[in-house]
Amino acid sequence: MSIISKIIFGLTILALFFSAKQVLAADNIKTAEFYVYDSNTALSSPANQDFQIYIGDNISAVTNPVKSAYFKISGTYTGGGSINFQLDSGNSQTFTLPSVANPTYFELFYADNSSIINPASAGTYSYNFALTPSGVTIYGTAVKLNLTYQYTPVSCADGSGQKVKTAEFYIYDSNAAISSPSNQDFQIYIGDNISTVTNPVKSAYFKISGTYTGGGTVNFQLNSGNSQTFTLPSVGNPTYFELLYADVSLIINPASGGTYSYNFSLTPSGVTIYGANVMLDLTHQYIPPSCNNMPPTGGLTSVIFDTTQSGTLKPAYNSIMWEGTLNGGVGRVRFQLASSDNSSGPWDYFGSSDNGVTCNSSSWYDPGAPDAPAEITCASAYHNNQRYYRYKIQLCSNDDCATSGSITPEVDDVIVNWAP
Repeated sequence: MSIISKIIFGLTILALFFSAKQVLAADNIKTAEFYVYDSNTALSSPANQDFQIYIGDNISAVTNPVKSAYFKISGTYTGGGSINFQLDSGNSQTFTLPSVANPTYFELFYADNSSIINPASAGTYSYNFALTPSGVTIYGTAVKLNLTYQYTPVSCADGSGQKVKTAEFYIYDSNAAISSPSNQDFQIYIGDNISTVTNPVKSAYFKISGTYTGGGTVNFQLNSGNSQTFTLPSVGNPTYFELLYADVSLIINPASGGTYSYNFSLTPSGVTIYGANVMLDLTHQYIPPSCNNMPPTGGLTSVIFDTTQSGTLKPAYNSIMWEGTLNGGVGRVRFQLASSDNSSGPWDYFGSSDNGVTCNSSSWYDPGAPDAPAEITCASAYHNNQRYYRYKIQLCSNDDCATSGSITPEVDDVIVNWAP
């Protein structure tokens, strides 16, 4: 004799896990950072550099999308005089630097007050940055652009309107003085979908800073290529420095999401560096999730069922089955079962994906389709002869139950088959 226990799930309850609410993201402004220029030689005459920025978001409907655009210029200088900055052929600004007896670190902000950086839609934009020193010599010149702009996010449940972002990664630091070669293995992680993006990395550069004594050079190398040597002037007192070392060889060039490993080496010559630290700023383009994607899983835990009422029968659990539909897609509906001789538990949930060879809390019974019973293969080890039971049900929007998909399973009935 077989006894069937049945429960009807309310469709409204299940819909809570997979309803795609059409809402606008509240975060509709962002800041992206782009590498512009660096010089590993001393500058005392005009220099200029063509550079590009990339806008990946929808700014077509935004009036004056750029809210802030400024360049951060830094280095160590000697002498006394001025530095002129110019973006394209306009917005010329001249900064005066005081005469110094010793090499001195400086940092200047040069704003795009003329709104030259004024994109009207997503895409790649090219500009030219010019730097003209007068009366001063600059060592370790570094220029980067901070761009803050407004955009229109997509009508998506998770508000995924972002198509370009800047991430910062820790690379290296030293609490000891460095006067000989040093290197560090490091990793970066890309969590976005970049598989269909051509050249997803839009800007990748290292920021190296610290305090140095002496006079000479510092060489930086990424993996076994892209070697650059920067000259630091001789100083009488410990002096702060910050250098930008760009990945001009495109060594950091991931093709898909995941973890990537690299090696960064630093070799001083004639200088000693104190408090060295290295950070990587990585700006990349990506494809946001589709708006019709659901969360990877939704779940529900059932009420407690009493198999015998009087307690005179001891059940043996046979199978579990569900009725409903996968709505024409490749999704899954899976189960775990818990049982106890006490209506208060404890409740330990078990499943198995290999016919009971492995029974644990991370495995699930998977009937594969509606109206197809899955044998409760862990019953003899964990459930038989226990009066009370309950189960967990997991609805998966994709076949792997790990990534977001577009499938919305609907469960009407869950049937647990047991026999006394």
